[in-house]
Amino acid sequence: MKATFKTPMKVKVDKSNGIVHLSISPSDYKVEVFKITIEDMSSLVASYKEQLSLSYLKNSQSGKMVLPVLPTDDKEGIEENNNK
Repeated sequence: MKATFKTPMKVKVDKSNGIVHLSISPSDYKVEVFKITIEDMSSLVASYKEQLSLSYLKNSQSGKMVLPVLPTDDKEGIEENNNK
C-alpha cells in the first residue's frame, strides 16, 4: 500500500448502476469517497462550468483583474490610491 495518494480527485462511473464514485483526497493520507447519481454529477459539472464561465472567463476576457479584499483594506485608502 502506498503511503500517499498522487491524485487529489478521481471519478469512477458505474453506468450499469447509474452511480458515480467521486474520490477526493483532502490530504496526503486521507481519501473521502462519495457515491452520487449520474444525474447529480452532471448537474455538478454543469453548475461548475456555468460559474466558471460567468466569473473567470468574463473577467479574463475583459482584461479585468479580480483582487481579494483584505480585512485591513479600507475604502478611503483604496479611493486615494485610485485617484493618483
